[in-house]
Amino acid sequence: MATRSKTVEFGGLDIICNTIAVGATKPGQAGTVLSGSEIVVLDSVTAGSVTASKALVVDSSRDLTGTTAATAIRNLRVTNLDAGISGTAGSVDVFPTTAATGKLTLVAASNAGDTTTTITNASQAGAVTYTIPDAGAAASFVLSTGTSTATTATSTELNLVAGATSTPTASKAVIATASGWAANRRPVIEDGAAVVLGAVDSGALCIFDKIDGALFTLPTPAIGLWYEFIVVASVTSNSMKVITNTGTVFIKGSVDMVDTDTTFTHTNQDADGTGHVAVTMASASTNSTGGIKGTRFTLVCRDSTHWTIHGQINHAGTVATPFTNS
Repeated sequence: MATRSKTVEFGGLDIICNTIAVGATKPGQAGTVLSGSEIVVLDSVTAGSVTASKALVVDSSRDLTGTTAATAIRNLRVTNLDAGISGTAGSVDVFPTTAATGKLTLVAASNAGDTTTTITNASQAGAVTYTIPDAGAAASFVLSTGTSTATTATSTELNLVAGATSTPTASKAVIATASGWAANRRPVIEDGAAVVLGAVDSGALCIFDKIDGALFTLPTPAIGLWYEFIVVASVTSNSMKVITNTGTVFIKGSVDMVDTDTTFTHTNQDADGTGHVAVTMASASTNSTGGIKGTRFTLVCRDSTHWTIHGQINHAGTVATPFTNS
């Protein structure tokens, strides 16, 4: 028997029923059964809008829009979430509690190849919050560039620098000041065959302890630089010398020469400031120009061409000036 399609008009009458079978073509055929509660979620739905307890229907642009707290989707739980598709950029916006105070946007840049960049966490012992620092006035903030090398420092080692300053503190590292050394501690420089001092060494205690002689060279003059020299082992060959960095920078001042033989006689020796460029304590046969342990003197830069000296130089035999022109 042929089945004919029929249209039934109810002329505005209300139909009261429990369920509707849609798609059935004859009595007894199942079709798709819609209950009353299922039909209600379709009633008054606006495509593209989000309405509580109503079906979600995308608009002609395939969008769903919720612009206020009342119309936004409150919670959405999915196993996987893609923002965008290959060739079409996507983003995820996260808003804070306070209105009109910005947002956090997650976006992806193009990789060199069709690869995936994954952000994941290591297993955490407890709840942890990671805070992105403020970039300040910069428009962007790069945490790291290029190829990074994983640190091998342990948490115990990192704790040594946490809160560290230039002031020595128990169980903490000491951070050098702008002058290159720790607060409350002078740098100590022991002599080598030839030591060239730098401005960063200003304030250093320079120690002569090589009995076969040594040389300290002062840095380019800068007002206020200063260095202290001490002899802890008497020179027996060659000489212990401190010299300026160039022949046009001179030493001016005087030292107290102390005879260490038996009399401990004191004699002043002057540096003229016009030709003397070095303090030379030669052994010779008697150490008459100094180099005996206990010697201690200081050189302070007073201008762009002069260092001022003061202190005590211990000698033996007949006293002779320790100041030389080379």
